[in-house]
Amino acid sequence: MLNINDVLNSRYERAASFGKPIYLAEFGVAGEVEYKKEWLENAFNQIYFERNFPRIAGVIYFNHGDEFGWVPEINPPDFRIQPEWIEDYVVTK
Repeated sequence: MLNINDVLNSRYERAASFGKPIYLAEFGVAGEVEYKKEWLENAFNQIYFERNFPRIAGVIYFNHGDEFGWVPEINPPDFRIQPEWIEDYVVTK
């Protein structure tokens, strides 16, 4: 399974080099329900509890299903999740 470290490592180091807070916008994962749940749990644990990416100050989740296919042979990705999947990680102000 591709994980948050695989996705962010090289990009994170470059962004962190500016010394500013980092916000991940349009963050999302597509796939089967169990895959999405497991991927998000791993990602948020890495970001918020293990602090592997200390400059990440927030995540804006793209909780939407695409209406248009990227290519005709592939179904449009669905990034939607259930709020309870991430409630341990959510902070609202």
